Amino acid sequence: MIFCINLSPAYGQLNLKIGYNLDYSAYSGNNEILSSYNTANPTLADPFKDLHFFNGLQLGLRLRGEYVGMDFTWERSSAKKFANGIDVNEVLVSKELDYTANKFALGLESYNKYFGIGANVYWEKLNIASPIENFESSVRVFNNDRLGNRVYLILVAPGSDRLSISLQPYISIPWSHYNLGSLAQNLGVSTKNGAIQENLHFGFSIVFYNGPQND
Repeated sequence: MIFCINLSPAYGQLNLKIGYNLDYSAYSGNNEILSSYNTANPTLADPFKDLHFFNGLQLGLRLRGEYVGMDFTWERSSAKKFANGIDVNEVLVSKELDYTANKFALGLESYNKYFGIGANVYWEKLNIASPIENFESSVRVFNNDRLGNRVYLILVAPGSDRLSISLQPYISIPWSHYNLGSLAQNLGVSTKNGAIQENLHFGFSIVFYNGPQND
């Protein structure tokens, strides 16, 4: 009851949020596939490099009371990987993989003046596409979704009555794995571990909040 009163529009403050996100993961399943492609094509001048980082944009809303708040966030992050050169069949190849992850998250937060902690549950949609050379189109290599949760710290820098900035380091825990077999098939390789992708994610967000700020 106290929690609901604290978050009601009459007592809470609604903020628009916009931020930048940098995310790191081992991506062991994905990188095993890329490594297998490099091994199968040792004559490549520019082989695939391992994937570790995504970065992108956050948009959302926060309803904050004195000590607790609710947060809704949309996050879009992306990465690209390239391989170029002569393949094992002596054919000139130029491979590009475009990774895009969209997340929608709903979370709860607890604060004091300059420090807080939050946790959310998110739905993630991961898409991997490979542009077709000399055409303005792409082949969809992988498209799937999963749930997970994120736990994060909230470090607030002093701001104005209408604007604040927050640094939010986090860990994200997926609840299931991705099977990247379609990526291995697209690149014409096989893997020892069945192309399973299930790593933890670590990162941070820099978030600006626009609207009334609690003292």
